[in-house]
Amino acid sequence: MKIQRLLGPAAMALAFACAGLKETRPTALRELPQPDVARCYQAASGVGNPNLQGNFEVDQYVDDKGDVPAAWIHHDVGVKGGTFFQCLLGMAVASKYPSQNVDYVVPSTVTCVGVGVSEGKERTSGCTKAAGTGEKQVPQDQKLARDTLRFADWAGPTDRGWGYYYVGDYPQAIAQFETATKGNPKDERALRGLAQALADSNGDSNRAKELAKKAIELKPESEATHEAMIHACLAAKDDKCAFDEFDLAKAKPDLDPRRRELASIQDQVKEAAERLQSGAQQQEEKQKSAQEAAAGKSDPTGCRKLEDNSDAQLLCLIKRCFEQGAREYDDRAGLFDGRMEGRLALGLARRGDGAHPGRRGGGEARAVQEGSIGGSRGRGTAAARCDLEGHGRREHRHAADQHRRREHREDPRFVQEVK
Repeated sequence: MKIQRLLGPAAMALAFACAGLKETRPTALRELPQPDVARCYQAASGVGNPNLQGNFEVDQYVDDKGDVPAAWIHHDVGVKGGTFFQCLLGMAVASKYPSQNVDYVVPSTVTCVGVGVSEGKERTSGCTKAAGTGEKQVPQDQKLARDTLRFADWAGPTDRGWGYYYVGDYPQAIAQFETATKGNPKDERALRGLAQALADSNGDSNRAKELAKKAIELKPESEATHEAMIHACLAAKDDKCAFDEFDLAKAKPDLDPRRRELASIQDQVKEAAERLQSGAQQQEEKQKSAQEAAAGKSDPTGCRKLEDNSDAQLLCLIKRCFEQGAREYDDRAGLFDGRMEGRLALGLARRGDGAHPGRRGGGEARAVQEGSIGGSRGRGTAAARCDLEGHGRREHRHAADQHRRREHREDPRFVQEVK
C-alpha cells in the first residue's frame, strides 16, 4: 500500500499493465484528463525516462457507449517515450466519454518540454495534453501505431477489429470482424467494419457492398454506415455510388463526432466526382454530335447554316420544301425545266405585288431584272408557305391545276373534272 501511495494512479496503471492484472469496463466519465498525463510523465521519469522532449499524438477508439476499447500512438516527434507511452495508453483505455450512439476516434496531442532555460528563466520539464491533432495534421506512422496498439482487457472481437483496422492491420481486422459477424449477424459495427477492411485491402468489393448495405438497413440514419458504403463503392470503382453516399453521410445527425473519418476519404470522393463530371461532359459531347448528325440528315442541303432570313437561305428552304412537289408537277404538266430559282422568284414577286398568278406584273419584271426573290413582303410570304414540305406539294399541285385549266379551257371533260 505504501508503494501505491508513492506512485499514484498513473504509476499504478503502469504497474498493473506490467503485472498482467485484468482491467474492468469503466463506469464513470474520465476523458483522459491532464493529471493522468502528468502522473504518467512522473512515473516514466521515475523508472528511467527523464527529461522527455517533443510531441506525439495518442488516438482513442471510442465505442457507441463511450468506452475506449483500443488506443495507440499515431505518430511521435522526438519523445520516444516507451515507458511513458505504455502508461498513457493504459490510462487511455481506462477512459470513458459521453455516449454519442456511434463509434469514433478521439485524437489528443501531447507536448513534452525538458528541463532547460527559456527567456532567461529555468524551465520545468513536463508534458501537457491538448485536444485534437494540432494545426498541421501529420500522417500516421503505421509501424509505430501497430507496435503501440493497446486493447482493454474487456474488448471483444468487434472492438479489436476496429483497433486493427485503424492501425492498418487489415488481415487481423478482417479475422476479428469475421468472428464477430458469425457470432452476431446483426452486429452493425462489425458488418461495416468488415466492409471497410475488405474494401481498403483490395478484397472482395462486391461482398463489401453487400455488407455495407446490411449495415445501412440496420442503422440507416448513421453517418458511419453510409461511410462504409463509400469505401465499398470506391473499391468497386462505382463513382456515382461513392458521390451519392457521401452526400447522404454528410446529412446524418451523428456526423459531428465522425468528421475526421469522413474527411479522410474526402479527396477520393472528390476525384470520383471529377470523373463523373468528365464522363457527363463526354456524354454531352456525344449527344451533341448525334444531334448534329441527325440535323444533317434532316437538313441535307445545309439551309440552316446560311445566314438567317437571307435570300440565299430562303431560296434554299423553298427549293428543299418545294422540290418534290415540283417534280410531281413536272410529271403531270411537263413544265419542270431545272430553272427552279427563277420560277420561284417570279412567283414570289407576283405575290409580293398582289398580282394575279396568271398575269405578268411589275413585281415579275423587277425579279427578273434583279435576279432576286423580291422584297421583305415576298420573303415573309414564302417563309410562311415553306413551313411544311407537304404544304409545298399542295402549292405545286395547285399551280399544275391552273396550268391545265389554261391549256384545256375548252375541254368539257376537264372542266367537269375540276368541278
